Amino acid sequence: MSKIFKPLLLTMLVVLAIVAIIAIASKSILRKTEKFIVITDLEPDDRIALHVLAARIPKDQILFVGTTVKNAARKKELTRKLLDQLQLQDVPLYQGSGGSAASYHDIASSRAARQYSQEGENLLSVEKLNELEHADYSSTELQNHLKNALEENHDVQIILLAPPTDLVAVLAETPSLKKNIKHIYIMGGWVELQEHEQTVLRTTYNWNMDPVASAQLMKMNDMPMTLYSSHTIKESFSGGSCNIDNATAVINCMNELQSQMPSLKDQTIAALSWDEHIMAQIPALKEVIEPYKGKQFTPADPLVIIGIINNDLIASEQAVDVKIDLTDLDASKGFRVYVTPNWASKIRLVQEINVDVFKKQLVESLHMLNTARGASRNR
Repeated sequence: MSKIFKPLLLTMLVVLAIVAIIAIASKSILRKTEKFIVITDLEPDDRIALHVLAARIPKDQILFVGTTVKNAARKKELTRKLLDQLQLQDVPLYQGSGGSAASYHDIASSRAARQYSQEGENLLSVEKLNELEHADYSSTELQNHLKNALEENHDVQIILLAPPTDLVAVLAETPSLKKNIKHIYIMGGWVELQEHEQTVLRTTYNWNMDPVASAQLMKMNDMPMTLYSSHTIKESFSGGSCNIDNATAVINCMNELQSQMPSLKDQTIAALSWDEHIMAQIPALKEVIEPYKGKQFTPADPLVIIGIINNDLIASEQAVDVKIDLTDLDASKGFRVYVTPNWASKIRLVQEINVDVFKKQLVESLHMLNTARGASRNR
Protein backbone atom coordinates (compact mmCIF):
# COMPACT_ATOMS: atom_id res chain seq x y z
CA MET A 1 0.00 0.00 0.00
CA SER A 2 1.45 3.39 -1.00
CA LYS A 3 2.47 5.99 1.57
CA ILE A 4 -0.06 8.37 0.03
CA PHE A 5 -2.94 5.87 0.10
CA LYS A 6 -2.52 4.86 3.76
CA PRO A 7 -3.23 8.32 5.25
CA LEU A 8 -6.09 8.78 2.79
CA LEU A 9 -7.65 5.47 3.81
CA LEU A 10 -7.22 6.29 7.49
CA THR A 11 -8.90 9.66 6.99
CA MET A 12 -11.82 8.05 5.16
CA LEU A 13 -12.28 5.48 7.94
CA VAL A 14 -12.29 8.20 10.59
CA VAL A 15 -14.87 10.21 8.64
CA LEU A 16 -17.08 7.15 8.18
CA ALA A 17 -16.82 6.36 11.90
CA ILE A 18 -17.87 9.89 12.82
CA VAL A 19 -20.79 9.76 10.39
CA ALA A 20 -21.88 6.43 11.85
CA ILE A 21 -21.72 7.77 15.40
CA ILE A 22 -23.79 10.81 14.43
CA ALA A 23 -26.33 8.62 12.63
CA ILE A 24 -26.73 6.35 15.66
CA ALA A 25 -26.96 9.27 18.04
CA SER A 26 -29.60 10.99 15.93
CA LYS A 27 -31.92 8.02 16.42
CA SER A 28 -32.14 8.30 20.17
CA ILE A 29 -30.26 11.31 21.57
CA LEU A 30 -31.69 14.81 21.78
CA ARG A 31 -29.58 17.93 21.57
CA LYS A 32 -29.21 19.59 24.96
CA THR A 33 -30.42 22.91 23.55
CA GLU A 34 -33.83 21.55 22.53
CA LYS A 35 -36.81 22.74 24.57
CA PHE A 36 -40.23 21.09 24.67
CA ILE A 37 -43.77 22.08 25.61
CA VAL A 38 -46.35 19.32 26.06
CA ILE A 39 -50.13 19.81 25.91
CA THR A 40 -52.22 16.89 27.15
CA ASP A 41 -55.81 15.94 27.94
CA LEU A 42 -54.52 13.08 30.12
CA GLU A 43 -56.50 10.18 28.72
CA PRO A 44 -54.97 6.74 29.44
CA ASP A 45 -52.69 6.85 26.38
CA ASP A 46 -51.43 10.31 27.42
CA ARG A 47 -50.31 8.72 30.68
CA ILE A 48 -48.19 6.20 28.78
CA ALA A 49 -46.80 8.99 26.59
CA LEU A 50 -45.73 10.95 29.67
CA HIS A 51 -43.91 7.85 30.96
CA VAL A 52 -41.83 7.82 27.76
CA LEU A 53 -41.31 11.58 28.02
CA ALA A 54 -39.99 11.22 31.58
CA ALA A 55 -37.66 8.38 30.59
CA ARG A 56 -36.20 9.91 27.44
CA ILE A 57 -36.32 13.71 27.58
CA PRO A 58 -34.24 15.39 30.31
CA LYS A 59 -36.50 17.37 32.62
CA ASP A 60 -34.48 20.55 32.19
CA GLN A 61 -35.45 20.46 28.50
CA ILE A 62 -39.18 20.41 29.28
CA LEU A 63 -40.31 24.03 29.57
CA PHE A 64 -43.71 23.03 30.92
CA VAL A 65 -46.78 20.83 30.51
CA GLY A 66 -50.30 22.16 29.88
CA THR A 67 -53.71 20.54 30.35
CA THR A 68 -56.75 21.12 28.18
CA VAL A 69 -60.27 19.81 27.30
CA LYS A 70 -63.35 19.66 29.54
CA ASN A 71 -62.44 20.04 33.23
CA ALA A 72 -58.88 21.20 32.64
CA ALA A 73 -58.53 21.99 36.36
CA ARG A 74 -59.13 18.35 37.27
CA LYS A 75 -56.78 17.25 34.51
CA LYS A 76 -54.15 19.60 35.95
CA GLU A 77 -54.45 18.00 39.40
CA LEU A 78 -54.21 14.49 37.93
CA THR A 79 -51.29 15.45 35.71
CA ARG A 80 -49.43 16.98 38.67
CA LYS A 81 -49.77 13.72 40.56
CA LEU A 82 -48.45 11.75 37.58
CA LEU A 83 -45.53 14.10 36.91
CA ASP A 84 -44.51 13.88 40.56
CA GLN A 85 -44.62 10.08 40.37
CA LEU A 86 -42.39 10.26 37.28
CA GLN A 87 -39.85 12.46 39.13
CA LEU A 88 -40.86 15.49 37.08
CA GLN A 89 -41.94 17.46 40.14
CA ASP A 90 -39.84 20.43 39.03
CA VAL A 91 -41.58 20.70 35.65
CA PRO A 92 -44.14 23.55 35.66
CA LEU A 93 -47.76 22.69 34.89
CA TYR A 94 -50.43 25.08 33.63
CA GLN A 95 -54.18 24.84 33.08
CA GLY A 96 -55.53 25.59 29.64
CA SER A 97 -58.88 25.82 27.90
CA GLY A 98 -61.80 23.66 28.94
CA GLY A 99 -65.56 23.52 29.23
CA SER A 100 -68.54 21.32 29.98
CA ALA A 101 -69.49 18.48 27.63
CA ALA A 102 -72.07 20.81 26.10
CA SER A 103 -69.29 23.25 25.11
CA TYR A 104 -68.13 20.92 22.34
CA HIS A 105 -69.62 19.74 19.04
CA ASP A 106 -72.06 16.87 19.58
CA ILE A 107 -70.45 14.36 17.21
CA ALA A 108 -71.63 10.81 17.83
CA SER A 109 -68.25 9.18 17.19
CA SER A 110 -66.72 11.25 20.03
CA ARG A 111 -69.76 11.36 22.32
CA ALA A 112 -68.72 8.58 24.71
CA ALA A 113 -65.32 10.17 25.33
CA ARG A 114 -66.87 13.63 25.64
CA GLN A 115 -69.32 12.40 28.28
CA TYR A 116 -66.69 10.73 30.44
CA SER A 117 -67.19 12.35 33.85
CA GLN A 118 -65.65 9.72 36.15
CA GLU A 119 -62.10 10.87 35.47
CA GLY A 120 -60.00 10.83 38.62
CA GLU A 121 -62.14 8.44 40.65
CA ASN A 122 -59.94 6.22 42.86
CA LEU A 123 -56.98 8.43 41.91
CA LEU A 124 -57.92 11.58 43.83
CA SER A 125 -59.85 11.85 47.10
CA VAL A 126 -63.61 12.36 46.98
CA GLU A 127 -63.09 15.73 48.67
CA LYS A 128 -60.57 16.85 46.04
CA LEU A 129 -62.81 15.70 43.18
CA ASN A 130 -65.76 17.63 44.65
CA GLU A 131 -63.56 20.71 44.99
CA LEU A 132 -62.38 20.43 41.38
CA GLU A 133 -65.94 19.92 40.12
CA HIS A 134 -66.67 23.47 41.28
CA ALA A 135 -63.42 24.95 39.98
CA ASP A 136 -63.21 26.89 36.72
CA TYR A 137 -62.96 24.32 33.95
CA SER A 138 -61.05 26.71 31.71
CA SER A 139 -58.14 29.07 32.26
CA THR A 140 -55.93 31.41 30.22
CA GLU A 141 -52.92 30.32 32.30
CA LEU A 142 -51.57 28.02 29.60
CA GLN A 143 -51.98 30.61 26.84
CA ASN A 144 -50.12 33.22 28.89
CA HIS A 145 -47.19 30.89 29.47
CA LEU A 146 -47.17 29.72 25.86
CA LYS A 147 -46.86 33.32 24.73
CA ASN A 148 -44.08 34.08 27.22
CA ALA A 149 -42.17 30.92 26.32
CA LEU A 150 -42.30 31.68 22.59
CA GLU A 151 -41.21 35.25 23.19
CA GLU A 152 -38.23 34.18 25.33
CA ASN A 153 -37.09 31.03 23.51
CA HIS A 154 -36.19 30.06 19.97
CA ASP A 155 -36.52 26.63 18.38
CA VAL A 156 -39.27 25.49 20.76
CA GLN A 157 -40.80 22.10 19.99
CA ILE A 158 -44.47 21.62 20.86
CA ILE A 159 -46.03 18.23 21.49
CA LEU A 160 -49.81 18.26 20.96
CA LEU A 161 -51.41 15.21 22.56
CA ALA A 162 -54.70 17.11 22.64
CA PRO A 163 -56.60 19.73 20.61
CA PRO A 164 -54.52 22.80 19.63
CA THR A 165 -56.93 25.35 21.13
CA ASP A 166 -54.47 27.24 23.31
CA LEU A 167 -51.58 27.20 20.84
CA VAL A 168 -53.72 28.48 17.97
CA ALA A 169 -55.16 31.23 20.17
CA VAL A 170 -51.64 32.47 20.93
CA LEU A 171 -50.50 32.31 17.30
CA ALA A 172 -53.67 34.04 16.09
CA GLU A 173 -53.03 36.90 18.50
CA THR A 174 -49.28 37.14 17.76
CA PRO A 175 -48.48 35.48 14.40
CA SER A 176 -44.82 36.54 14.59
CA LEU A 177 -44.26 33.93 17.31
CA LYS A 178 -44.49 31.18 14.68
CA LYS A 179 -40.86 31.81 13.77
CA ASN A 180 -39.77 30.66 17.24
CA ILE A 181 -41.38 27.23 16.85
CA LYS A 182 -38.95 24.65 15.55
CA HIS A 183 -41.45 21.80 15.21
CA ILE A 184 -44.96 20.74 16.21
CA TYR A 185 -45.79 17.07 16.78
CA ILE A 186 -49.50 16.35 16.47
CA MET A 187 -51.80 13.51 17.39
CA GLY A 188 -55.06 14.11 15.53
CA GLY A 189 -56.31 13.44 12.07
CA TRP A 190 -59.05 11.30 10.63
CA VAL A 191 -60.44 7.90 9.76
CA GLU A 192 -61.29 6.62 6.30
CA LEU A 193 -64.97 5.84 5.74
CA GLN A 194 -67.08 4.70 2.82
CA GLU A 195 -69.78 7.16 1.83
CA HIS A 196 -71.77 6.86 -1.40
CA GLU A 197 -69.26 4.31 -2.75
CA GLN A 198 -66.24 6.56 -2.22
CA THR A 199 -63.60 6.89 0.50
CA VAL A 200 -64.19 9.95 2.66
CA LEU A 201 -61.98 11.24 5.47
CA ARG A 202 -63.68 12.34 8.72
CA THR A 203 -62.11 13.95 11.78
CA THR A 204 -61.50 11.98 14.98
CA TYR A 205 -61.62 12.92 18.66
CA ASN A 206 -58.80 15.46 19.11
CA TRP A 207 -59.89 17.48 16.10
CA ASN A 208 -63.59 17.01 16.86
CA MET A 209 -63.04 18.70 20.23
CA ASP A 210 -61.89 21.88 18.48
CA PRO A 211 -62.30 21.65 14.71
CA VAL A 212 -61.90 25.40 14.21
CA ALA A 213 -58.50 25.59 15.90
CA SER A 214 -57.42 22.36 14.18
CA ALA A 215 -58.40 23.77 10.78
CA GLN A 216 -56.50 26.98 11.50
CA LEU A 217 -53.38 25.06 12.53
CA MET A 218 -53.45 23.00 9.33
CA LYS A 219 -53.51 26.22 7.32
CA MET A 220 -50.13 27.15 8.84
CA ASN A 221 -48.25 24.77 6.55
CA ASP A 222 -45.17 26.98 6.65
CA MET A 223 -44.40 25.64 10.15
CA PRO A 224 -42.68 22.23 10.41
CA MET A 225 -45.18 19.67 11.72
CA THR A 226 -45.30 15.91 12.03
CA LEU A 227 -48.87 14.60 11.99
CA TYR A 228 -49.88 11.20 13.33
CA SER A 229 -53.36 10.49 12.03
CA SER A 230 -55.85 8.07 13.58
CA HIS A 231 -56.23 6.10 10.35
CA THR A 232 -52.52 5.19 10.29
CA ILE A 233 -52.71 3.88 13.86
CA LYS A 234 -55.68 1.67 13.06
CA GLU A 235 -53.78 0.27 10.08
CA SER A 236 -50.62 -0.41 12.12
CA PHE A 237 -52.19 -1.83 15.29
CA SER A 238 -54.91 -4.45 15.16
CA GLY A 239 -58.09 -2.81 16.44
CA GLY A 240 -56.19 0.41 17.20
CA SER A 241 -55.18 -0.88 20.64
CA CYS A 242 -52.12 -2.31 22.42
CA ASN A 243 -53.11 -5.41 24.37
CA ILE A 244 -51.71 -8.75 25.51
CA ASP A 245 -52.33 -10.33 22.11
CA ASN A 246 -50.62 -7.80 19.84
CA ALA A 247 -48.18 -6.18 22.30
CA THR A 248 -47.35 -9.03 24.66
CA ALA A 249 -43.95 -7.76 25.79
CA VAL A 250 -45.34 -4.27 26.51
CA ILE A 251 -48.29 -5.47 28.61
CA ASN A 252 -46.15 -8.02 30.44
CA CYS A 253 -43.63 -5.30 31.24
CA MET A 254 -46.36 -3.01 32.61
CA ASN A 255 -47.77 -5.86 34.72
CA GLU A 256 -44.32 -6.74 36.03
CA LEU A 257 -43.41 -3.18 37.02
CA GLN A 258 -46.80 -2.12 38.36
CA SER A 259 -46.02 -3.19 41.94
CA GLN A 260 -42.85 -1.07 41.89
CA MET A 261 -44.18 1.98 40.05
CA PRO A 262 -47.24 3.80 41.46
CA SER A 263 -47.63 5.59 38.12
CA LEU A 264 -48.36 2.28 36.40
CA LYS A 265 -50.79 1.27 39.14
CA ASP A 266 -52.65 4.53 38.49
CA GLN A 267 -52.48 3.80 34.77
CA THR A 268 -54.40 0.57 35.32
CA ILE A 269 -57.02 2.36 37.44
CA ALA A 270 -57.47 5.06 34.80
CA ALA A 271 -57.60 2.56 31.93
CA LEU A 272 -60.15 0.36 33.73
CA SER A 273 -62.40 3.35 34.46
CA TRP A 274 -62.15 4.48 30.83
CA ASP A 275 -62.87 1.02 29.40
CA GLU A 276 -65.87 0.43 31.66
CA HIS A 277 -67.31 3.81 30.66
CA ILE A 278 -66.87 3.11 26.94
CA MET A 279 -68.53 -0.31 27.28
CA ALA A 280 -71.46 1.23 29.16
CA GLN A 281 -71.88 3.94 26.53
CA ILE A 282 -71.36 1.69 23.50
CA PRO A 283 -72.52 -1.86 24.40
CA ALA A 284 -71.54 -3.11 20.94
CA LEU A 285 -67.87 -2.66 21.91
CA LYS A 286 -68.13 -4.78 25.06
CA GLU A 287 -67.15 -7.96 23.24
CA VAL A 288 -64.02 -6.24 21.90
CA ILE A 289 -62.96 -4.43 25.10
CA GLU A 290 -63.98 -6.86 27.86
CA PRO A 291 -61.08 -9.35 27.45
CA TYR A 292 -58.51 -6.56 27.81
CA LYS A 293 -60.24 -4.01 30.05
CA GLY A 294 -57.80 -2.07 32.21
CA LYS A 295 -54.90 -3.75 30.42
CA GLN A 296 -54.93 -2.02 27.06
CA PHE A 297 -54.34 1.43 25.62
CA THR A 298 -54.31 3.12 22.25
CA PRO A 299 -50.73 3.67 21.04
CA ALA A 300 -51.68 7.10 19.67
CA ASP A 301 -49.96 9.51 22.07
CA PRO A 302 -46.99 7.30 23.01
CA LEU A 303 -46.19 7.10 19.28
CA VAL A 304 -45.73 10.87 19.16
CA ILE A 305 -43.09 10.85 21.92
CA ILE A 306 -41.27 7.78 20.61
CA GLY A 307 -41.14 9.34 17.15
CA ILE A 308 -39.23 12.28 18.65
CA ILE A 309 -36.61 10.17 20.40
CA ASN A 310 -36.15 7.52 17.71
CA ASN A 311 -36.14 8.30 13.99
CA ASP A 312 -36.66 4.66 13.05
CA LEU A 313 -40.27 4.71 14.28
CA ILE A 314 -41.50 6.43 11.13
CA ALA A 315 -41.13 4.06 8.19
CA SER A 316 -42.54 6.55 5.67
CA GLU A 317 -44.04 10.03 5.57
CA GLN A 318 -45.28 12.49 2.97
CA ALA A 319 -45.46 16.28 2.66
CA VAL A 320 -49.14 17.24 2.46
CA ASP A 321 -51.70 19.98 2.74
CA VAL A 322 -54.62 19.22 5.05
CA LYS A 323 -57.98 21.00 4.86
CA ILE A 324 -60.75 20.52 7.40
CA ASP A 325 -64.02 21.53 5.75
CA LEU A 326 -65.98 23.20 8.55
CA THR A 327 -69.08 23.37 6.32
CA ASP A 328 -69.24 19.59 5.87
CA LEU A 329 -70.18 18.00 9.19
CA ASP A 330 -71.67 14.56 9.51
CA ALA A 331 -72.99 14.62 13.08
CA SER A 332 -72.41 10.90 13.47
CA LYS A 333 -68.85 10.84 12.07
CA GLY A 334 -67.12 14.23 12.06
CA PHE A 335 -65.94 16.96 9.70
CA ARG A 336 -64.72 16.14 6.23
CA VAL A 337 -60.98 16.29 5.63
CA TYR A 338 -59.10 16.70 2.35
CA VAL A 339 -55.45 15.68 2.10
CA THR A 340 -53.34 16.68 -0.89
CA PRO A 341 -49.68 15.87 -1.54
CA ASN A 342 -47.62 19.07 -1.67
CA TRP A 343 -43.83 18.89 -1.67
CA ALA A 344 -43.64 22.56 -0.56
CA SER A 345 -45.73 22.00 2.58
CA LYS A 346 -43.92 21.61 5.90
CA ILE A 347 -46.62 19.30 7.24
CA ARG A 348 -45.32 15.72 7.21
CA LEU A 349 -48.02 13.05 7.40
CA VAL A 350 -46.80 9.79 8.93
CA GLN A 351 -47.87 7.06 6.53
CA GLU A 352 -46.26 3.95 7.96
CA ILE A 353 -45.10 3.06 11.47
CA ASN A 354 -42.42 0.57 12.52
CA VAL A 355 -44.44 -1.26 15.17
CA ASP A 356 -41.47 -3.28 16.45
CA VAL A 357 -39.53 -0.08 17.17
CA PHE A 358 -42.53 1.27 19.07
CA LYS A 359 -42.82 -1.80 21.29
CA LYS A 360 -39.10 -2.02 21.97
CA GLN A 361 -38.76 1.66 22.81
CA LEU A 362 -41.77 1.58 25.12
CA VAL A 363 -40.48 -1.43 27.08
CA GLU A 364 -37.01 0.12 27.34
CA SER A 365 -38.48 3.40 28.54
CA LEU A 366 -40.48 1.75 31.32
CA HIS A 367 -37.43 -0.18 32.53
CA MET A 368 -35.33 3.01 32.41
CA LEU A 369 -37.91 4.78 34.58
CA ASN A 370 -38.00 1.96 37.10
CA THR A 371 -34.21 1.86 37.30
CA ALA A 372 -34.02 5.63 37.79
CA ARG A 373 -36.71 5.46 40.46
CA GLY A 374 -34.78 2.73 42.30
CA ALA A 375 -31.56 4.73 42.14
CA SER A 376 -33.38 7.77 43.53
CA ARG A 377 -34.71 5.79 46.49
CA ASN A 378 -31.22 4.51 47.29
CA ARG A 379 -29.56 7.92 47.44
